[in-house]
Amino acid sequence: MKGFGDMGFGNGAGEGGADSGAPTVENFDPTQGAAIDAYTAISFDVVAPNGLASLVVLVRYTEIGTSEVAYDRGGFTPAYVQRSTRANIGGTAHFTLSRKGGWNASPTISVQGADLIGHEIPEVT
Repeated sequence: MKGFGDMGFGNGAGEGGADSGAPTVENFDPTQGAAIDAYTAISFDVVAPNGLASLVVLVRYTEIGTSEVAYDRGGFTPAYVQRSTRANIGGTAHFTLSRKGGWNASPTISVQGADLIGHEIPEVT
């Protein structure tokens, strides 16, 4: 299986309206483009100094023309709940994604949402 694709990032404003830094998606493991197999876990951090009001993690399979939600406001979806984790450390949410039954094809991970100020995390391709 080939590697996984792009991650989204965005911007936000800090407490009291001051800019406290843009939310970012960082620390990809494995790195983008790395070879993975069907059961390789993919981890990353969503760094949001303003906190997160909403967050959706999408998995896209460009090769087969499908996509699925891995995480949303309700938590991990059924294909991900048993093998995935989210740990919050300060302004960072650390995700580890692993799909029950393995990846359907080479996954591209996209992160969408908004911080507590209302600034969206735009998808980047």
